[in-house]
Amino acid sequence: AHFGFSIAGGNPSTPTATANGSENLYISKVNKPDATSPLAVGDRLLAINGYDAGRITHDQALDIISNGGNNVDLVLYREKYTNGHHHSPAVGTAATSIDHTIEVR
Repeated sequence: AHFGFSIAGGNPSTPTATANGSENLYISKVNKPDATSPLAVGDRLLAINGYDAGRITHDQALDIISNGGNNVDLVLYREKYTNGHHHSPAVGTAATSIDHTIEVR
């Protein structure tokens, strides 16, 4: 299934490639973004279908998204301010803001 977004980052397959072995996964592209989209470029992934996004590789993240069926459950962290702009989830979307954490189902 295609969900209309791309991800970047993630742990490399060899943990020694980064100093701390942990690289954030984040939304790198949103296809057809509009005011109702609960996703924004730069949102950091905290969990994908219940998997801790900080403990999986980029390839594992893609597998989880690709093999999860027609729905994907994302828990995201959005900085309240980015480049001087205030960000908040669009009202009336599937997004719920809890301390800047957004769940998308």
